[in-house]
Amino acid sequence: MANKPPVLAILYTRIPLRKIALLKFLLEGYDGLAILTTVNREIGLISIRYFPSCRDELVGMLESIQPDLV
Repeated sequence: MANKPPVLAILYTRIPLRKIALLKFLLEGYDGLAILTTVNREIGLISIRYFPSCRDELVGMLESIQPDLV
């Protein structure tokens, strides 16, 4: 029997366009924590894919940098 691939959770949010690269850079510093994808550049809509087991760490990281993303 084949193993099932891991399931990723997805968080959608909007941030200012000028902050997308900063958030992507910061997420890359947390090796393997999450993957950022720009969904709609016109309105700053992004998706962040992550393993459910990493949710608390991701939310903590996002809350700590939130003032830098506005």
